[in-house]
Amino acid sequence: MLKQAFGHKCINVMRAYVLWGLNQALDCTDWDFHEPIKEDEVELELKATSLNHRDVWITKGLYAGIVFPTILGSDGAGVLNGRRVIINPSLNWGEQSAAQPEGFQVLGMPRHGTFAQKIRVPAENVFDIPDHLDFQEAASLPLAGLPHTERFLRKEK
Repeated sequence: MLKQAFGHKCINVMRAYVLWGLNQALDCTDWDFHEPIKEDEVELELKATSLNHRDVWITKGLYAGIVFPTILGSDGAGVLNGRRVIINPSLNWGEQSAAQPEGFQVLGMPRHGTFAQKIRVPAENVFDIPDHLDFQEAASLPLAGLPHTERFLRKEK
């Protein structure tokens, strides 16, 4: 199936939940990384991911710039060279924290996300998981948990 769909040999196949179109269920299927890994990227084995409203909105067409097929999922935690790591899903944020800069993206569309066995992300977006957190707890933090914590802290001030 993949050879027909992409016209090449499958060399780096994994299982992933793929969204093929609007208002469709995610399809658990084989997915082939057919592009070479970029110089600034690392490939990690995912152990946990979390679902966000963003993922649901994308499946319903309620998000800008939707592309198909795509692997959704912004938050994830896994293993990189024996290290337990968490992914920061904010890509190309740069030094500006007041507003999203041009080129900013959130992992999980248009760039493939964490609803898969493996993922490639910029090395600068990978951090060690604190010892007191397991994979599931770590995966629930970035996009799903931190905005709520930030709102709480701002309210306290």
